[in-house]
Amino acid sequence: LAARRANPNLGFLDMLLIMEDLSETYEATNQYSKALSLLQEKQTLAKKLPSVNVTQSLLDAARLVKLYVKTNQVDRAIAVLPELTDAQKKNLQSYRARYGGLITDAGKSLLAAKQFAAAEKCFRDSLAIRTGYAPDAWWTFNTMSLLGGALAGQKKYKEAEPLLVRGGE
Repeated sequence: LAARRANPNLGFLDMLLIMEDLSETYEATNQYSKALSLLQEKQTLAKKLPSVNVTQSLLDAARLVKLYVKTNQVDRAIAVLPELTDAQKKNLQSYRARYGGLITDAGKSLLAAKQFAAAEKCFRDSLAIRTGYAPDAWWTFNTMSLLGGALAGQKKYKEAEPLLVRGGE
């Protein structure tokens, strides 16, 4: 990566891909601080592109949530959520399957950190997407269960119970 940074003749997109791959490698080997630092640098560079790939931008945001949670920066994880959840307002029809999964993944990270209200927001947004295009898919029911867990974590048991039951069925 250092050699890549030092050589201005190498492609900008190639540099971003290397940064992404290296960040994923750090994450896979539990080097979360290094993965986070590299992902943040990649995002800063990617914003200089004339057009940003929507899917990649959302994937990066979901990974940021996870890495902030892993590095005990939960407030920063929650601060990334609008980038993920506000994207729903854009025209993302062709990305909806992946997008619902990305929001769910962010919610799972927040649920693990006991950030139940923030996780609830993610799961509600994901469920709205998933029930719209795949109401009978297993991942839709899984999202119901996760939402039920986030609600139970907030002691909203009456609202949680039907979601947990339906998701479990």
